[in-house]
Amino acid sequence: MNVNAKATFFLCQKIGSTMERGSSIVNVSSTAAKVAGPQVAVYAGAKAATLAFTRAFALEYASRGVRVNAVLPKLISTKMQRDFVVQSAQIQGKSVEELEAERIQSIPLGRAGTPRECAEVILFLLGHASSYMSGQSINVTGGWLML
Repeated sequence: MNVNAKATFFLCQKIGSTMERGSSIVNVSSTAAKVAGPQVAVYAGAKAATLAFTRAFALEYASRGVRVNAVLPKLISTKMQRDFVVQSAQIQGKSVEELEAERIQSIPLGRAGTPRECAEVILFLLGHASSYMSGQSINVTGGWLML
């Protein structure tokens, strides 16, 4: 909660109030904020709070021309994902390879995303091309979540 919820709130509060017109904040949430899953209750709650903060600050800063949006990654090839799979495999009594294969099969594009792909969505939200977007939650999921 400290890293995923409190830090997001206090950073948005502190920097958002000092940003110039045309500036943008992009918060990193997770699909766990929208879709329940096993072994992620606290994480999901913290990431749901991030979405609520994103919408609240988007409204609060709109009159000053500051945009606030969020990205919601699903399966991105990172150390955190790998650590989660290792832990989940132990809890579920499966091999890491078996669990990774199951997770990949759930992604319509048939693969995990890369950190770069997620970063490029963030760059889009920071840039001028998204200047009429605020309070939005952009899924970066390989088609896993289509809402």
